[in-house]
Amino acid sequence: MTKLLNDRNGLFGIWPDVLTPLTADLHVDHHKLHTHVKTLFMKGIEGITVFGHLGEGPSFSVEEKIETINNLIKGGVEPQEIIVGASSPAIADVVKLIKFGNSIGLHGYLISPPYYFRDATDQGMYDFYNEIIKQVGPTKWRMYLHFLTPITQIGLPSRTIAELTDRHPKIVAGIVDHGSNLTHTIELARSFGDKTTIYTSNEIDLPKVRAIQSTGSICGLANFAPRVVHKLILPPKPSHGPSIPGMNNVPGDERINQLRGIMGTHPYIPALKFLLSLVYRDAEWERVRPPLSVINKESHENLTKSFKAFDLQTNEE
Repeated sequence: MTKLLNDRNGLFGIWPDVLTPLTADLHVDHHKLHTHVKTLFMKGIEGITVFGHLGEGPSFSVEEKIETINNLIKGGVEPQEIIVGASSPAIADVVKLIKFGNSIGLHGYLISPPYYFRDATDQGMYDFYNEIIKQVGPTKWRMYLHFLTPITQIGLPSRTIAELTDRHPKIVAGIVDHGSNLTHTIELARSFGDKTTIYTSNEIDLPKVRAIQSTGSICGLANFAPRVVHKLILPPKPSHGPSIPGMNNVPGDERINQLRGIMGTHPYIPALKFLLSLVYRDAEWERVRPPLSVINKESHENLTKSFKAFDLQTNEE
């Protein structure tokens, strides 16, 4: 397990937005999660993000998150290799999770804008983050501002970002844009790239964002194709050797486009979990927590057919 950071002490490389396996009674399946995480590290990722958007973070309590993190660390994951989704409209919950994480040395925290009150002002948004920082206290820790606008319909005002990066430059370690609007990501880099690092979760945009400044990503497709994603952010040196059976030399961006095409209009998290269930040959990976639901029979058939045609190779997993 590597421990790579960029020059601003933010994240470096691939930190998958890890899917959360569930037991039959919808609790975290710690054994499956540990096995999945261990597998990802063996395939070259730099760290993991647990209870992010794709990990169904808002569906889990602070206590469940703490229990899961403790289990991962007992299983051999280093605390500094873990980012945790700490988003919640309740400041006390965010602070409780951060204080726990700081006590054991977690790498950092994804915190999206509070998503309940739609009429929050720019000042109110700043006060939300500033109050978290104040209550956590004078401790060194990393906050990643998380743009989840396509999901929550709540944005993060430029004024709020400017104030946070100006007043708390040692805490705001980066901005993670979870949308698929490259123009928005580039605008963030132009506006705030001199103060903090901008990351995208949209795999297909990684080469263009990397060209601007970013050298890391928190993303979903890395759950089952980490090496494909890795090519986009840290491209390997070109190989002129002979092709090897079981290996695919198609450019990473083309393969990501193919994967995106497979996902189509299917519900994203349930579809990702279904694809991972195919990779692991374990139908229990399909489970999601309400209000999400597993994909229907027709989607099962379509995704199975498309993923088989995609033909994931050993050098891509």
